[in-house]
Amino acid sequence: MAAPTTISVDEFIKKILAGERNLGAIQLAPGSDLAGNRDFAKLNTYLRAQDLRNEPLALEGSDWQGLKAADFFIQFAKLPGVNLKGADLFGADLRRSDLSGANMAGANVSRGVLANTRLMNGDLSSANLRYCDIYESNMTDANLRGADLSGARLLNMSLRGADLTGAKMTNCDLYRCDLRGAKGLETVLDLASGNFRASVVTENEIAVISAALRNSAMFDIRDE
Repeated sequence: MAAPTTISVDEFIKKILAGERNLGAIQLAPGSDLAGNRDFAKLNTYLRAQDLRNEPLALEGSDWQGLKAADFFIQFAKLPGVNLKGADLFGADLRRSDLSGANMAGANVSRGVLANTRLMNGDLSSANLRYCDIYESNMTDANLRGADLSGARLLNMSLRGADLTGAKMTNCDLYRCDLRGAKGLETVLDLASGNFRASVVTENEIAVISAALRNSAMFDIRDE
């Protein structure tokens, strides 16, 4: 993979607004403020009007460490191997993007959209995924150690072989979620509060989930 080309946020936006799609690997200065740029709203409006399904942004291997990009609209993007470590993607819409092998450790994707997204082998350790829509995504073998998935929608998706050690899953919706071979399930915080209806599991996961349900404080017992 070629080394990323270093450009400014202004240049990055200009390239996209000019119709460029195959940008290659782009490096932005660590902590670059995309959302605070004067043309950010214009960029989002432009991208919403494009046929990104057939003409996606191709940015494989880009380095956007610490990027400030809350509410960024970047559907269908080709971003395998992207570095988004510590990025602020609050409310961002990355649905149907390829983020396989991405580094999103410590990133904030709270209330964002990762539906139908490829995140196989991605590093989302300590990421904030609270109330994130991850519907029908593929997180097979992803690293979710210490991630906060509270309130996330994990419907019809794959967490096969994912490392969930120390993750927080308060009130997660795991309807038809594939949990086979998930690691560290017994260490997940608030596991018993999840919705496991029709979740795909083996006997191993059933034993862990059942134990969590038995040990959960379901009632607040008080004297009359």
